[in-house]
Amino acid sequence: APRIGASQKPTAAQTKRRSLRRMGGGKKKKKADGGCDDGPGGSAPALKVCGPTVVETLRGKLCGREVALVCCGEAHEEAIDLTRLNCVVESEEGWVPCDYSEREGFDPEEALATEGPLSLQAAKSWAERILAKAAEDSDDEDEGEAEGFLVFEPSVAGPKAKGMARAFPADVEPSSNFPQKPGTLIFEWADLDHGAREFNKRRLRGELVPTEEHDALIDERKKVRLAEGVEFLDDWLLRQAAHDGVSVRVLLESPVHPDEVELHVDDTVGPAPPAHACLRRLELDSDADSEDEDDPDDGTGCFADYFYRRVAAQLPRDHV
Repeated sequence: APRIGASQKPTAAQTKRRSLRRMGGGKKKKKADGGCDDGPGGSAPALKVCGPTVVETLRGKLCGREVALVCCGEAHEEAIDLTRLNCVVESEEGWVPCDYSEREGFDPEEALATEGPLSLQAAKSWAERILAKAAEDSDDEDEGEAEGFLVFEPSVAGPKAKGMARAFPADVEPSSNFPQKPGTLIFEWADLDHGAREFNKRRLRGELVPTEEHDALIDERKKVRLAEGVEFLDDWLLRQAAHDGVSVRVLLESPVHPDEVELHVDDTVGPAPPAHACLRRLELDSDADSEDEDDPDDGTGCFADYFYRRVAAQLPRDHV
């Protein structure tokens, strides 16, 4: 019975590129191991399994039956991040073309720096260094990641043309007062994963993406990973459950479901006593950190929740 454990999500500074975990033992196995079987008694080449941060497997006999207890620890990663290339949850950032109207541009006075003439490739490298330096010099403790725009104005047409490059901060706004010159290219330093980038932009705008749409997006991204030899814990689990003679139960750490709670009022019991004085003196929670304003995580895209919806839809109700 896989159990998604609760552990604190690592900070960006603490997070490292994670290798894919293969089922069993909670440690990486050598490539020669071939991962996990295709099921009980199976010998097909294994797919790598992504989802849990750590996996521990106990095997033995219980009431005369072969039993495997698969315990999974999960870091509350978002499904959109787990389905990135190679299942590396950190976004890979770079220059992404912007589709601003030619009638709108940026005020040159707001540029962090200007350099030229440069080729487009040299301009990208130069602007990346400018944005990184600006992030390092920022007085805001929550800053530290490069953000901003590159405006490249080639002197002539052609892929090898040189031109003027300007680096702008992320909070600059395009205006019709500064129309672009013909041939101008504008790039934003952003997530190179198009699907994740557009999905997170919607959430940053405050849009509540429907669960059905979110799950459909994750299903499509999982198909790409599957073609690369990677499947996710929910698919692995459902494959095991599909074998004849295999009984699967799933236990997730989560609040008790309302259907499993009975409420009643006992008139013989007095009101709850007030909290201790030391607790009442505690200050109220402070406002959200400013870094949360740029965090697209709105609490709706956790992989553990997606996993629950997937297995609950496929397994009998009393098995989850």
